[in-house]
Amino acid sequence: MVISASAQRSRSIGVAYYNVDKLYDTIPSTFYDDEAYTPQGKLYWDSEKYERKISNIAQVLDSMRMPIVMLYGVENEAVVRDIVERCAEDYAYIHRTQDYSDGLDFALLYYGDIFFPERVTSWHKALCVEGSIAGQEVAIIGNNRSSSIGVLINELGLRSGDSKIVILGSPNKLNFDKYGLSDHLAQASHAGYGNRVRGNRWEMYDRVISNLCNTTSCG
Repeated sequence: MVISASAQRSRSIGVAYYNVDKLYDTIPSTFYDDEAYTPQGKLYWDSEKYERKISNIAQVLDSMRMPIVMLYGVENEAVVRDIVERCAEDYAYIHRTQDYSDGLDFALLYYGDIFFPERVTSWHKALCVEGSIAGQEVAIIGNNRSSSIGVLINELGLRSGDSKIVILGSPNKLNFDKYGLSDHLAQASHAGYGNRVRGNRWEMYDRVISNLCNTTSCG
């Protein structure tokens, strides 16, 4: 994305979304059903499989070299910490427990010398981290539920200020225009591209949405 740091210049900052697909640890939970992801469960989810997945995720993150990455599908802070410790890239992170039925959360990884967090809000199937990049206020939202977006934008007053908003995830039926937002993957979706297969066709399930526009990403 491109964020205006001043009237004279702008700075291009990469932001990524990464669904790590149910990264559970091997310890049974007492709050939700993760029995399949235990050594005695049907997936025989042991330390060896867990460590292999952590290593693979870290390799992907290092290959992207993105300064800001929103993760989804992490069970708890411990697995986020394991990912960060395995990465060659020097990430700080923010995690909040969502207390949702599947036990899966969002987490934000970021370079601490580029993004400066100021406020963190956890909502139903959403994590909003407000901060600054090169002096520009930015709200980065991970979301898997469209109704949460409206609550966050309205309750936090994001529309009333100069904040740039970036939404990463699967907001489903969100009315983008209502909030002055653009779906940056709309053109790719209309062309038949996607990021998951449903039935026998590609579907653009995960989205990148913002009120930032440039010649290559709005449409």
